Amino acid sequence: MTIESRRLLIIEDNITDLNRLTTYFGEKNEVFPAATLADGIAIATDTVLDGILLDLILPDGDGMTLFDAVENLPPVVILSDIDSEESMMTGFSRGALDYVVK
Repeated sequence: MTIESRRLLIIEDNITDLNRLTTYFGEKNEVFPAATLADGIAIATDTVLDGILLDLILPDGDGMTLFDAVENLPPVVILSDIDSEESMMTGFSRGALDYVVK
């Protein structure tokens, strides 16, 4: 399955990962990169999106905050270094579509 012609928000504080994801998904989609939770929340609030890739460990807060801060979120896929069942279950209970360990 190919992801094309979508509007995607990528919230990731690791600039190397953010650039790689932006380049990969940006070939056939419109990508909105954000390196902080605050920037991600602002973009998600003001932009019609088709999906979000969300890191949990961000310099200005816990990525899970996004679920409380923005109403009517599109599908969210969590990308995280946190490899714990508790974190995964929390993500799914908050509304994440999937949880991928980096």
